[in-house]
Amino acid sequence: MIAPRGRAARVAVALAAVAWLAAAPTSASAASGDGGVRRFALIIGSNDGGPERVRLRFAVTDARSVASVLEELGGVAAADRLVLEEPARAAVLAAFADLDRRMVAARRGHRRTELVVYYSGHSDEDGLLLGRERLGYDELRAALKAAPADVRIAILDSCASGALLREKGGKRVAPFLAEDAAKVSGHAYLTSAAATEAAQESDRLGASFFTHHFVSGLRGAADSSGDGRVTLSEAYRFAFDETLLRTEHTRSGPQHPSFDIDLSGSGDVVITDLAQVSSQVVLAPGLAGRFFVRDRDNRLVAEVHKGSGRATAIGVAPGVYRVAFTEGDAVWSRDLAVERGQQVMLQRNMFERSGGVIAARERGGMLVGDAQEGGLEEPAWDDPTYVTERPRVDDEWRTVAFRASLLPGLSLMGSGERQRVEGLAFGLLGDSVGEVAGGQLTTLVGLVDGRLEGVQLTIGLNVAGEVRDGVQVATAVNVVSEGVAGAQVAVGANVAGARVDGAQVAAGLNVASGGVVGAQVASGVNVAGGAVTGAQIATVNVAGDVTGAQIGVINIGGHVRGAQIGLVNWAESVDGVSLALLPLVADGYNHVEVWADSEVWGNVGARLGTPALHALVSVGSREVSGKQCFVRVGGGLGSHVGLGRWAYLDLDVMASVVSGGGCDVDALGRDEVLAQARLTLGVPLTSWLAVFLGVSANGEFRVTDADAPRPLLATDAVGADESWDVVAFPSVFGGLRLF
Repeated sequence: MIAPRGRAARVAVALAAVAWLAAAPTSASAASGDGGVRRFALIIGSNDGGPERVRLRFAVTDARSVASVLEELGGVAAADRLVLEEPARAAVLAAFADLDRRMVAARRGHRRTELVVYYSGHSDEDGLLLGRERLGYDELRAALKAAPADVRIAILDSCASGALLREKGGKRVAPFLAEDAAKVSGHAYLTSAAATEAAQESDRLGASFFTHHFVSGLRGAADSSGDGRVTLSEAYRFAFDETLLRTEHTRSGPQHPSFDIDLSGSGDVVITDLAQVSSQVVLAPGLAGRFFVRDRDNRLVAEVHKGSGRATAIGVAPGVYRVAFTEGDAVWSRDLAVERGQQVMLQRNMFERSGGVIAARERGGMLVGDAQEGGLEEPAWDDPTYVTERPRVDDEWRTVAFRASLLPGLSLMGSGERQRVEGLAFGLLGDSVGEVAGGQLTTLVGLVDGRLEGVQLTIGLNVAGEVRDGVQVATAVNVVSEGVAGAQVAVGANVAGARVDGAQVAAGLNVASGGVVGAQVASGVNVAGGAVTGAQIATVNVAGDVTGAQIGVINIGGHVRGAQIGLVNWAESVDGVSLALLPLVADGYNHVEVWADSEVWGNVGARLGTPALHALVSVGSREVSGKQCFVRVGGGLGSHVGLGRWAYLDLDVMASVVSGGGCDVDALGRDEVLAQARLTLGVPLTSWLAVFLGVSANGEFRVTDADAPRPLLATDAVGADESWDVVAFPSVFGGLRLF
């Protein structure tokens, strides 16, 4: 259970996120645009290898673990990673294409781009097994080779994955380079097993052997130099040694991770940097042995084989953990809470004496004659710390079914600081308690210092440390200092200090400093400090990268995969549509055009948006007589189709107001409306200049009661007499596209 924390500090920190996000509502990926390294990741987990293969238990779990450590310590923004669970072959290839487009855009503003591809699941000698489909190693190598990244890293944790390294055509070199990551390019392929070996997973670890040790290494266990950074070489060596050690006595036999590294330049690649995470468990120099770190849900987070003489730091997310090690036949453990920004140093005298076993299962084994049947158990020393009781920080916590209070701190049940309510906590005016699994009902203020599982309901203010499978409902404000897995509903504002998995619904303001997986809905403003996977619907929407939709008057996003719909849209790039009167896309289809039409001689216009769908605005004029001028002002929508390097097509629909009574703005729209469908063929000459020709089908409509005896444009068209209301005619045009 989470240790008591200062509530005033909790509220201040969470509310400070509002001011910070309002001042700097930029995406994580945009923030990385400092000219340094930008890293993208494609993470794939598939338990299903087809009807003839045993369904794995932990492939998807492994993928999530790798995604988490890369986000926490590996410099991969949540918006720059794609996590695919049980994907089809087409989904994997589409993900490569998606990341390729984004890497091309990122290369302009960064010194180096990197791509990390991780796969956990079934495979055989020919490729990855995705359910009933296969992604061949040749296809995978081609996709990796084509990726527009300076450094490409592929990590496969699957049976026979070493077959990827065959017939590669490159030079196999030792993976140990100098420690200056300024100029590195090339590829690195790591596999969990040789071409003829099984990759095994462990029930006790809740993961595969290789991925478990690879992730442990990335969290700090592989930092052999002690500089607080884990390089590719260090991570591979640690995973190799630990995986081989753990599998040499299993029925399936020893498992030898393999590599093919071809990196040129003057430095190694730093995979994780412990300085990027502010929360660490530090094992003091005097401690030695094999240490196991479990989270509050009893999941094994990291495993470290430590020698004495030097401290070892393990990067973790804020939370509650148990750190344990063996000494002879005894298990020594310590439960602790790690706050955000805290480094907890563990000494030998802080541990107290306090004791599970399983078989290994192959990744890729067949249902008939599978080698896992009758498999040997893992050595007993490999299973020292698992106990059914979850980590608890303090044994003085009390559990009650009901709690009644008048005000926070004034309760019939005493102080709520180390109290967990598994039922109902009622406060006539307010209540304050450590944790709630059930409900908290107050009129003015409800405070849950730790985890809320259930419902927190008040007229005034709700504050919780974390919402897990729960909901906050308030008339005024809901505040969660960490993450939300559930919902916040308020008339005033909802604030979450970390990611929201679920929904925020408010009449006023929603803030999620760690991103959103789900939806933010407000009549006022939505702000997500990280990526949004789902939807934002409000008057003003601000987010990092968006996978889904932003719908509002003003929408601001980073890389948008989906749609922005509003009056004014801004995005770094859009893979989808940006529909607005002013769709601004930094890496979009933005051009200025000048052209002459057979009916309107001088025209200038702009295209703003994406190739698939963009807005057009234009103005045209011609002289009618020495004292008058003709003016056309219009706009519309266009779509762009590339025809290779040397040509393109634009298909547009436009509507314009036409005036022949002079250049006075007040005269616009009094005479006619012009509707056009245009087809343009263009030839790029340089990156900023193209020439084009086109044809247009036009409809000229007389405005009701307008004094226009003949059409202003199609004066000779059929039907262009004094009784005309609409005439149709063709026209041709040609001009230049700039920028």
